[in-house]
Amino acid sequence: MLDYLACRGCPYETAFEIMEYVRVGKASAKRHTPPDTCFLPQHWDALQACGAEDWFLESCQKIEYLFPRGHGAAMADCLARLVWYAIHAPKESEAVFKKAAEQNGF
Repeated sequence: MLDYLACRGCPYETAFEIMEYVRVGKASAKRHTPPDTCFLPQHWDALQACGAEDWFLESCQKIEYLFPRGHGAAMADCLARLVWYAIHAPKESEAVFKKAAEQNGF
């Protein structure tokens, strides 16, 4: 979303504000009685100025929550490490997993 707006010429700060507003669900059409009031006036002006397409605006109104991209990347990195250890050191990783499961009550 941020990349889409930035590529269309929207200033980075404004694109970031719009992205965060949509990401946490504030632009969701379910929260607004008339769906055309989903965006703040300054966001709407910025979206019109950068030429955002109708499909993009409709998609933004359907989003109720988006997982932050940075957290998703960190989780993927963590998973890759876990898989590496499970393949290259299976006995040690199994012992660590069992200990962690016991400590967390699993």
